[in-house]
Amino acid sequence: SGIAIIYERADGRLIVVDGHQRLGLAKRLLYAGGDPNTIKIRALVFREADGITVADIRQKAAIKNIVEQTGTALDAAKVLRGMDGTDLSDMPFMPKDNALARDAAGLARLDDDAFAYTANVLNKNQYSAAALVGQLIEKGPEQVAAIRALIEANPSTLAQARFIIDQIKEAGFTK
Repeated sequence: SGIAIIYERADGRLIVVDGHQRLGLAKRLLYAGGDPNTIKIRALVFREADGITVADIRQKAAIKNIVEQTGTALDAAKVLRGMDGTDLSDMPFMPKDNALARDAAGLARLDDDAFAYTANVLNKNQYSAAALVGQLIEKGPEQVAAIRALIEANPSTLAQARFIIDQIKEAGFTK
């Protein structure tokens, strides 16, 4: 069921970074009388003693989830925003048709206000439209205005959302 990611702190504590559900299943199986010799979780262990930081392991887990298309675009964008402009779509292992990576890259391009608005107001079904705003509108208050307009218009497809964004850009913004 995939490979878990474990972080070993310098004091020896182990932290499950990715694989919480697998750990929970293993514990339930053991509690139900399962054989401890056959209940195993495959995992990669990264050690603080080897120079791996919490930020490093968070990025590794996020990239793993993006490649596997698990998690949300917003979670991936949070990590991307901390990677100094790295674009996941340029990474050779990234599938070219990965919608999660595309949306994460667009969300990461939002300015701080638009990103906070997206994180606090939108639901995960609206992230793709907000990602288009990040791709098509330069950073600034115009991004929040465009996201609000998309919420009000409630487009049913990304093509419609793109059309609305193009109309917004063409009409211009008034401050």
